[in-house]
Amino acid sequence: MYSFTFFALLGAFLGCSLTPETFALPPSNVASRARLYEFLEKYGYFDNLPSKTEGKPPTADEQREAIVSMQRMAGIPTTGELDEKTAEILRKSRCGVKDGNPRDIVKRPDQDQRERRYSVLGDPYKWMDKTDLTYKVMNYPGENSPDLTREQVDQGIHAAFKVWSDVTPLTFTEIHSDDADIRILFGGRAHTRVPGDPPFDGPGGTLAHAFTPNSGWGETDGDVHLDDDETFTEGVFRGTNLFYTLAHEIGHALGMFHSDVSDSLMWPYDRGYIPDFKLPEDDILGIQALYGPNPDPTASTQPPVTVNRLYCENTFGATAFIDNEYFMFGGGLMWRFDSDRNLLSPPEGQSPRDIFPKFPADVRAVYHEGRSGNVIVLKARNYWVYEKSSSWTNTSPQYQLKDINPDTRTDFPQHVRELGFPRSVSGVVHLAEVGFSYLIKGKKVFTFDEYRLELSKTSAKVSNVFEGVSDRPSSAFFAQGFANVLVGQDYYRYVYDFKTSSFVALSGYPRNFAEEFLRCPTA
Repeated sequence: MYSFTFFALLGAFLGCSLTPETFALPPSNVASRARLYEFLEKYGYFDNLPSKTEGKPPTADEQREAIVSMQRMAGIPTTGELDEKTAEILRKSRCGVKDGNPRDIVKRPDQDQRERRYSVLGDPYKWMDKTDLTYKVMNYPGENSPDLTREQVDQGIHAAFKVWSDVTPLTFTEIHSDDADIRILFGGRAHTRVPGDPPFDGPGGTLAHAFTPNSGWGETDGDVHLDDDETFTEGVFRGTNLFYTLAHEIGHALGMFHSDVSDSLMWPYDRGYIPDFKLPEDDILGIQALYGPNPDPTASTQPPVTVNRLYCENTFGATAFIDNEYFMFGGGLMWRFDSDRNLLSPPEGQSPRDIFPKFPADVRAVYHEGRSGNVIVLKARNYWVYEKSSSWTNTSPQYQLKDINPDTRTDFPQHVRELGFPRSVSGVVHLAEVGFSYLIKGKKVFTFDEYRLELSKTSAKVSNVFEGVSDRPSSAFFAQGFANVLVGQDYYRYVYDFKTSSFVALSGYPRNFAEEFLRCPTA
């Protein structure tokens, strides 16, 4: 429960001098600012402020400095504003340990003169005068992780400890005594009786937290707690990867702090399942600053396996946001990503027919129709309609062709004139809230009234609707408050202005879709 002080500070934050243009987001500015404030408060960005120690709300300068610090830790542009990228970070699942003040982060240049920004707390917040540590598994994940066996959990725990023992003199031995140095606990919400142990928040949000050695928590020092409301998995791209979450939290239990290097294990945000994971150099430097290198490092010298991520090389023929997942179609393959853009499909792709039976080849546009919940697939002069099948689940979506007429063997494909659409649509920006769809055909844009089922009699130039787009878009989709228009390898991004019924271009675009949106390695 929040105290009166929290709401007083929040009121001051919402009334700060940041301008509305700063918060170019679909939700209301008030809701967006409130969410940002709670985040900054929860993860330590208001700690140790002069104003807070005096019992006063943060000043405008302190607020902006806190946002900059949060952006620096997340590895996004430090605008000091609640912009698009900052809003995306607020939606990501992450570790519950506070980030603290990034000014304290230790920097070390590597041989390529790039800065590494691991952070360690140092003495006495480490295991002092001992390298042979013990651990106990207090319990196992519950019903929210049905795909995990106890054997898989034990293997994940062993692998998570091995990440750190491979590069240090540390050893880890499982015991069954409560006197273990590190205890691993799965629990939901208020999960212990330890005063001050932060409760978990249900699915998503905070995934886990841990306690550094000698940090004043008594017997809880060094322990690892995982939110049992999460769906933990192993070896697949859906759910929350147990190994990765454990390896990160064990880092805290050894004295590691959060790093602002976005490909490091100790980056505070979840990165999902990473096949053939190898501990990044930033984390190796940090843990060896505490405990030194492994005197027998042969076990950690194997080079990482390169994963063939074909989606990073693809120009997609169709893109869509369906039931809170991104779908990318190209080259006869399909890739699924969750709402945080973590890959759910194999890196090499999968057949669209794994989820959409009889899915046509070389589709031009796919979109999720908001009112009916159906998925519409467009290709040249034909269209198909899919609906959820009886076997559909959140973790295993499955669709079937809609059965319009039980007396016919198959109802699809049908001609697009039955929809009222023009031929050869290459992208659909579907606005369920206003009941309109923007249909892109070549360099023209038609509007379709979903309530009247009427197509606009005239078209507009694509550049007049989507500022900056001069070439023929290859695909388009609307997701999480943003319209995205792809032109070859690049994409443009827009928010919809309900007052003017028009799209407003976001600055800094176009950007490379694979690198920026799908987080592929830069060329």
